[in-house]
Formats: sequence, structure tokens, C-alpha cells
Amino acid sequence: MTKTDPKTTEANPKAVRVRRRLRDDFRFYADKILKIRTKKGEIRNFCPMRPAQQLLLEAIEEQKATQGYVRLLILKARQQGFSTVTGGYMYHEITHRRGAKALVMAHDRETTDALFEMVHRYHNSSPEAIRPSTKYASKRQL
Repeated sequence: MTKTDPKTTEANPKAVRVRRRLRDDFRFYADKILKIRTKKGEIRNFCPMRPAQQLLLEAIEEQKATQGYVRLLILKARQQGFSTVTGGYMYHEITHRRGAKALVMAHDRETTDALFEMVHRYHNSSPEAIRPSTKYASKRQL
């Protein structure tokens, strides 16, 4: 996608449908927009999600549908991809909801920094046409 002015977007029903789906369908957004770094250091699309990630996403979506918000404390085994799906979901939410905020935190500074780097990657690899502008872009805040 390229940046378009609102008049052009309004005249293009397909662009409007895609924008709405990107806003309303996290799985579609994750597949088309989010990029992850593999253990080999390669950058690739987020999807397909692992089974454990799909289960976590179902729990997130159920809580949001029934309560209107998500509050989860995840005690997890390592390497299930929970941080990746959680970070992606939070990035999607804050970039599509005006005034929304999110906090990334882990048990130590090094891990917190790694999680925040992942969110930075999501932001920096997003197409310019849909990437929100940022007031702050530092090692600790985006």
C-alpha cells in the first residue's frame, strides 16, 4: 500500500475494505503486516501461528469479547511464541485505538529490552501508509 489522501481512499472501496480488515482482524493483520526475527536471524512474516499461539489468541479474544478489555498474567514455558503473539496483539491494538497505551515488561531488564525490540520491529517494518506517527521513539518508549 502507498500513502493516499482520504479522498482517494474513499473513492477506492477495495482499499477501504482492506484498511477495515487490517483494523478489525488481528489474524489478517499479523499475516500481512507483522514481521518476526527467526532463531536463525531471518526476518519473515509472523504467520502461520503455532498451536500454542492460537490458543493464547483465542483466550485474548474471548476475554476482550466478554469483558471489553484484556488482562492476562502469563506464566509460561519458554519458546512457545507467547511473547511474539502478545507483543503483536498489543501493537495492533495501540496502533488502531486512539489514546491506547500498552506496557511491555519482563522479569529482568535484558528480556524487557528484547520484547521492546520486537515491538520496534513491528513498527519499523509496517508499511508507511499504515504506520502511525510517533511522538517518542527511543530505546524505552515508542
